[in-house]
Amino acid sequence: MNKERRKTIEAIITGLDELKCQIEDAHSEEEEYLENMPEGLQAGAKGEAAQNAMTEMENATDSIQEAIDALNTAIQ
Repeated sequence: MNKERRKTIEAIITGLDELKCQIEDAHSEEEEYLENMPEGLQAGAKGEAAQNAMTEMENATDSIQEAIDALNTAIQ
């Protein structure tokens, strides 16, 4: 791989890492929202929606990390 393509991929990795951090921040906010919710709401539809959102954000960060790992392998 030439230097120019390597730099392009490194920039993509940086962008993906920033995106991953933003999703992790949103996950933390959603978790705090859920924890501060009254117990009755936590067990209801709003709590379930918050749990589902957190699960999907975890899936997204895992997928982004897989992409980062693959790109790092590609430039080695």
